[in-house]
Amino acid sequence: MTVSAVLALVFFLQSPSPSPSPAATATPGVAPSPAATAAPAAVAPPTAESVVAVVQRTPEFGADSGRTGLQADPAKRVPVPGVGDMGYFVEIQWTDKQGAAHTGLAVVAHQTVQDVPWMVKGETWGLVKVLEDKTVEGVTGDLKRARMAANEAVAVGDIRTVYSAEMLFMAVADGAYGDLRCLNVPAACIKDIPPEKLLEKATLAPEKNGYRRTFHPGARVPSPKAKGTPSPFVKTFAFTAVPIAPGESGLRAFCGDSMGRICVSADGAEPVVTGGICGAPCTELK
Repeated sequence: MTVSAVLALVFFLQSPSPSPSPAATATPGVAPSPAATAAPAAVAPPTAESVVAVVQRTPEFGADSGRTGLQADPAKRVPVPGVGDMGYFVEIQWTDKQGAAHTGLAVVAHQTVQDVPWMVKGETWGLVKVLEDKTVEGVTGDLKRARMAANEAVAVGDIRTVYSAEMLFMAVADGAYGDLRCLNVPAACIKDIPPEKLLEKATLAPEKNGYRRTFHPGARVPSPKAKGTPSPFVKTFAFTAVPIAPGESGLRAFCGDSMGRICVSADGAEPVVTGGICGAPCTELK
């Protein structure tokens, strides 16, 4: 299994929720006891001995494998995303039959993590997978790239969602688009329509998943259907998404506009917007 495949697997591991205790009956004017509000104790990271013990129970590292000198370096570890302190990539070393030294990663998870395809179920830490000839530095880079790709996908998805919502808004606003706030509940900006929600506020947030997002309205469009002054109706619009920490939270920046395009800035630079339209030249996202 490739590193990417294992990452795709472990991203979906869910930390177990502790069994709920019976709800305490609240007494007016009495603060809850410390025991009722104490946070769960942190899980101690895996030791070298616990990692070696579960890896040695696999056929690839068993007594008949010809591999010797297996050891683990718990100081060289990186948490599995999404499971807090319940899963780690831990660096291991060994010598093969020919005497060559190797470095790899043991993907371990706490025994209480649910829905794990265990290779070995240990008493405290179990083994999910061994990644041979991989390092912590390498998997850290893979995780960083995967996180940035996921952040970019969210940014592009929200740009497309905003565009689709603007098309629906336009259909009941005499051909005009709306300010970003109008896409939450269009009735806040358009007279005589039902107060139904169009987009959740989270979709319209100024910062999300490592990206700063900005709405750029074009010229205002006066209309008897518009609520408020100045009119919330606009002739054009653009919606940009720029990585808050270029190279860390995302690589590329994006600009979507009322022309239906999504322009890409490969270096993550702030896109130029003029009059509610993404600036030229536009390298369109394919």
